[in-house]
Amino acid sequence: DFYAKAHQAGVNCLDTLMINDIQRYKLDHPGAKAIVSAHWGTDYGEITSAQREATQRLVLAGADLIIGHGPHRLQPIEYLEDSPILYSIGNGVFNNNGEFKKRNVPPYAAIVRLDLSKLELYWCPIYADNQETFWQPDFVSDEDFDTVRQFNGPKFKTTKLDDGINAVVVPF
Repeated sequence: DFYAKAHQAGVNCLDTLMINDIQRYKLDHPGAKAIVSAHWGTDYGEITSAQREATQRLVLAGADLIIGHGPHRLQPIEYLEDSPILYSIGNGVFNNNGEFKKRNVPPYAAIVRLDLSKLELYWCPIYADNQETFWQPDFVSDEDFDTVRQFNGPKFKTTKLDDGINAVVVPF
């Protein structure tokens, strides 16, 4: 059984039980942050109405940050109230065999790093087309970073992390 329980880590479905868990956790730990990792969306598709509806429920329950994955592609970062929603960070390594070109989808993903002391997430884009990277994803070049970061619009500041890694800074 791989489902989360009261005192056992595991997968927690995006359903009423998770909403209740978040609400209870926030009541028991008022200063804590609730971070949700959501596997959702349609393969190589745009943000779905189901993702937006789940986002509404999760944020109303008290989620402070939602990091989505599942559609195998980047989807934009948006805020709902004060909570950033990363609808999809795409894939690091996945057997996509030309799907980006077939579906006319930008061949990028992102790795995220959290700094809980600053309440910042760093969104670091990578090349994700395995036909080009041979399953060895790497961070995008400075030139490509300027292109990929526009995916989220100009609302975020940027920085360079260790080893010169480009990142979009997402406060939460």
